[in-house]
Amino acid sequence: MKRILGLGLLVLSFSVPALAAKNSQGIAIANDVRVGDTLLRQGDCTFSWTEPSGGSVVQLTLKIDGQKPVTVPAHMVAETHFNPGAGTVQVNGVTYLHEVHTKTTTFVIEGASGAPIGQ
Repeated sequence: MKRILGLGLLVLSFSVPALAAKNSQGIAIANDVRVGDTLLRQGDCTFSWTEPSGGSVVQLTLKIDGQKPVTVPAHMVAETHFNPGAGTVQVNGVTYLHEVHTKTTTFVIEGASGAPIGQ
């Protein structure tokens, strides 16, 4: 019995990171950008997302080394891109992160046009 339990825990420990990796991607942020009220400094960024719940809305978490992660709501759209990347928008001289994308999906950040997130 202990052997089966140990084997089950071992399999589970390998499957959880594999599931997490499925919903994450790395990109480079070339310039400092704002996500809501938070400033993300340029650098290598890892973003991950939750599975959509009731439509296309997901929780998108962005993490740059040395900074606290930022989690925001985003709309998931199926689109094809050549490479993973990011899109920005400028509002009153401030650069906001508008979207991030994988090769098959775009995540449009709510409030990226300068409106408060959630509005």
